[in-house]
Amino acid sequence: KDVYCEKPLTLTIHEAKLLIDAARKYNRVFQVGSQQRSSKEFLHAVELVRNGRIGKLKEVYANIGGPSKPMSPRNLLVTTVGDELKMATNGRSKVVGISFKDRAAILLASHAADTVIWFDSLNGAWVTSDFYANKLPQWVEQINATKRPDAEVGLTWTPLLPAADYALSRKPPFEQNSPEPVFSHKVDGSGKAKYRNWTTSSFGQQYVFDTVKAALVNEELGKDEIPDILAVNLATNDYIGHAFGPNSPEVMDISVRTDRMLSDLFNTINKQVPGGMKNVTVVVTADHGVLPIVEEANNPFRLPATRIPDGAIQKSVNATLVAKYGEGAWVESVQGQHIYLNHALIDSKDLDLADVGDTVVKALPFIPGVLGGFTAERISEGEVPDWPWAKLVTNNLNPRRTGDVFVLESPGSYFGDGTGTGHGSAWSYDNHVPILLAGFGIKRGVNNEKVHVVDIASTLARLLHIEAPTGNVGSPLVNAIAPIK
Repeated sequence: KDVYCEKPLTLTIHEAKLLIDAARKYNRVFQVGSQQRSSKEFLHAVELVRNGRIGKLKEVYANIGGPSKPMSPRNLLVTTVGDELKMATNGRSKVVGISFKDRAAILLASHAADTVIWFDSLNGAWVTSDFYANKLPQWVEQINATKRPDAEVGLTWTPLLPAADYALSRKPPFEQNSPEPVFSHKVDGSGKAKYRNWTTSSFGQQYVFDTVKAALVNEELGKDEIPDILAVNLATNDYIGHAFGPNSPEVMDISVRTDRMLSDLFNTINKQVPGGMKNVTVVVTADHGVLPIVEEANNPFRLPATRIPDGAIQKSVNATLVAKYGEGAWVESVQGQHIYLNHALIDSKDLDLADVGDTVVKALPFIPGVLGGFTAERISEGEVPDWPWAKLVTNNLNPRRTGDVFVLESPGSYFGDGTGTGHGSAWSYDNHVPILLAGFGIKRGVNNEKVHVVDIASTLARLLHIEAPTGNVGSPLVNAIAPIK
C-alpha cells in the first residue's frame, strides 16, 4: 500500500534517506503532511475530486510565505478586466491585488496579475502562491518583518467618535448587557487563528491601507502612459458586519474610519501618480449586502426571520431519503444553498438521480426558514418560476460544480450557527449595494436607476478601450462615462 505519514517524519537525515530508499525499492507513494486532511474543507475537496465534479485533476498549487492553504485562480473560468488589459498592452500593464482574503485578492487580480497577496491568519504575514511568484516581493517581505500584527494584538479597539454620534446604531443582541456605552473590544490573540480578531478591528483595516500605499510606491503604479490596476478588497468591513450585524456601532465606526482611510489613500495617489487623481479612475462597490442579525429582527422588532443551523438541511434531507429509500448517507455535503447527493449510493440502489432530487425538493418547504428548492436538472431546463429572483438562481448553475439541488431560503432567513449574520441569498438585502465611480473618464452625477455590479467590468473596458472579459454579461454604465474631449 501507499503511505501517508504525519509530521514530524524523522529525527535524523540518515533516517530520512532510509525512508527514501524504501519508497523507491518497493515503488510506493510516500507522502508527509499534517492533520489538515481531516478538516471539513479538505474532506469536501476530496469528495469533489473523487466524484469527478471538477474534472480531471491536472495541477495543484502551494502558497509562498506561510502555512496558508494553497490557492490560485484556476477555479475562475473567465478573464477579468486585468487579464484583458495585460493582453491588450502585451504585458506592459501592472495588475496588483491585495486583501486579507485569499479568494478576494485572487479573483480581483485574476490569472495574469503581477503581484497578488493575502493574509495568513496563522502566522500573521502576507503570503502569495507559486502560481504568481516563487517568492514574495521584497517590499512585502519588509512589511512582514515588522511583525506589526503581533505588536497590535492585545490592543483595544474603541469608538472613533463621541458616544452620542452612534445613537442610531444598535448593539447586537449578544452585547445588549455590555456596560460599555458604545463598544470596547480588546484584540484577543489566543486560539488557533491568532490574528483573526485583529483583522476584525480598525487596526487590521489600517494595516491593509498601509500595505496598499506601499504597493502603490514600490510597484510604481501609474508612473507611465500604460494603465495599471490596483485591486483592493477591504475584508475587515465584511468580518465586522458578519460578527456584529449591519446596524451595530462597530459597523458604523469602521465605515467612518474607512472613509477617512480612503481619503488618505486618494491623497497619496494624488501625489504619487503624475497628473494626480484626474488621471486615475476609482471604483468603490461591494460584492454583497447583508441580512440583519436574525435575533435582532425577532426581538424587539417582531420581524419574520429564521436562523437555520449548520447541519439542519443535511440532517432533514437525509432523514427524508432514508424514510423513502432506506438507510444510507444520501447527502454527500451541503455547501451554502447547494445540496450534493451521494451519486455512488444512488447508483448502487439503481435509483434515478432526477427522482431522488425531486423527492428532496418536495421536502424542502417543510424545513423552517426554507422557501423551496430546485434540482439542477430543472434549472438547466428552464423550469424555474418567472419570479424576480429566478435569473439569480439560473445564473448560479454550473453543470460541473452546482449541487444536485439548490435551496432557496425564505426572506429574512439565514444559514448558519452563531450570533452574527451573513449573506448569499437571492433577496434584495443581499444584492443592494452602491457603485461609486470618480476620476478619469467619469462625469459627475447621481443615477437612481437600477444597475448591476457586473456592469463595472463593461464600463472599465469601455474606458480602457479594451475587450470586455470573456464571461462578460454586463453593460457599460453610459450615464456615468464622460464625453470624450
